[in-house]
Amino acid sequence: MRPAALLVFAALLALAAITVARPHSTPGPTMRDFEAYYAAGAARLNGVDPYGPQLWKFEKSIPGVDATRMELLPFVGPPASLPLWSALARLPYPIAAIVWGGVLAVAAAALLWMLLAIFLRASAGAGFAAIVLALGFGPLTSDLALGQIALVAIVGVIGGALCIERRSGAGTFGALAGVTLSAVQPNLAVLNAATAGASLRRWLLIGASGATFAGLCMAVVGPAGLAAYAGHLAAHGRAEQDALIQITPRAVAFGFGASDAAATIVHFAMVVCAIVIWAYAMSAWRGEHWRRRLAFSCAILPFAIPFLHEHDLVIEIFAIFFCLSRVAPERRDPALACALLVAIDWLGLAQRPDAAPQAALLATAFVLAAVWLFPAVRPGSATAGVALLFVACAIFGHVVPAPVWPDALTGHAHVWSDSALW
Repeated sequence: MRPAALLVFAALLALAAITVARPHSTPGPTMRDFEAYYAAGAARLNGVDPYGPQLWKFEKSIPGVDATRMELLPFVGPPASLPLWSALARLPYPIAAIVWGGVLAVAAAALLWMLLAIFLRASAGAGFAAIVLALGFGPLTSDLALGQIALVAIVGVIGGALCIERRSGAGTFGALAGVTLSAVQPNLAVLNAATAGASLRRWLLIGASGATFAGLCMAVVGPAGLAAYAGHLAAHGRAEQDALIQITPRAVAFGFGASDAAATIVHFAMVVCAIVIWAYAMSAWRGEHWRRRLAFSCAILPFAIPFLHEHDLVIEIFAIFFCLSRVAPERRDPALACALLVAIDWLGLAQRPDAAPQAALLATAFVLAAVWLFPAVRPGSATAGVALLFVACAIFGHVVPAPVWPDALTGHAHVWSDSALW
């Protein structure tokens, strides 16, 4: 019998974290990444290239943006998403942010419901514990706070995989819709390949969804515009490959002082190893249930993809539920420690020294909620090691805090594709 007091205590810690222990707010408008989505929609409504530097004309009019200096936040979403942002841009920004926040709240609820349905027996207590765990899971709360569409993409991946299992008209339509929806975040949509396995039907559905999304993009910007978008993505990736917010082998190596050449070698080696290991696992598990393949793919994707931010790690919640729901007794502490490593918002801890109390409360709430949800899980020396790492990083972040965008701007560089979309 799992003690209710444990779950109540975890909920109280999470509540304290988001109320009394909140750190100072970062500069800018509500939902900082939604700022770029909204501005792109406004640019399109006015016949302006949403992928070019003229986007700043629309961003600087958003409440909370400092219009006295260049704080351009580029838009890199696929063209198929532009009609949605254009529709939201017809509303005043505060109202549009509320509407989009509601969409993300529904997506978060759908994500938790699917995870419970797949891995656990649904109940009121499990649902409440999942909410507490989600509050302590940094990538998910970052998605909500920033207005990030990555949360919608992972719902599309999992929802599409669930629907593919149903051999009916509704299941086929749901699979097409889910996989197509996941493509709004292209760097995460590659996870769909993990759900196909050896099933020709699954591959056909995923291929049809990809073709549908490409057709939607082409309908919005045309063939030339689609090619220009691909060039823009490549240019943006090169411009941001060593940024602080990147979590890729190259960016991590560069952050630890590696030269450009050394960081490139590290990244290439890690990508090749990750792809080879992934391909071997997919081949060995082609007859296994898609849950195993998807969980492994979520775990290995950060080592193989050239563009990944902290909020994109929301995909790891699927791998966490998979592992913790079937962990062997001898691995229950390391599994929880690995989950906690992903759950902590390390970037926030580095950028805002006064965020340490909130991060500590949320991390503790995450652990307690995980222990309640997954009875086989127990914290031990590995989890304690993560706690010590947290303390060390909090101290270091207080002594040498990382810069916060855009307050730390000393200049601004633009890297745009040569071709205009409009």
